[in-house]
Amino acid sequence: MPVAGSYSLLAAVLGYPAGVVPVTRVRTGEEGGRNKSSDMVQKTAMEAGRASAGLPVGVQLMGRPWRDDVVPAPMR
Repeated sequence: MPVAGSYSLLAAVLGYPAGVVPVTRVRTGEEGGRNKSSDMVQKTAMEAGRASAGLPVGVQLMGRPWRDDVVPAPMR
């Protein structure tokens, strides 16, 4: 899903400090529920979500340039 996840590359490209924190897991029954679509991103998301129960859901935190000191605090 390169288009849907392309925003996550922004930190690396711009050199911003960033980190990912696991927040929860996909529960059984939450992995489906997408409407059928001809859109390739939606199709890929639907396929990826079919067997996703139990997988972690994370949040990416990104700081301003040269502020490496502020990103780890909320990650704790």
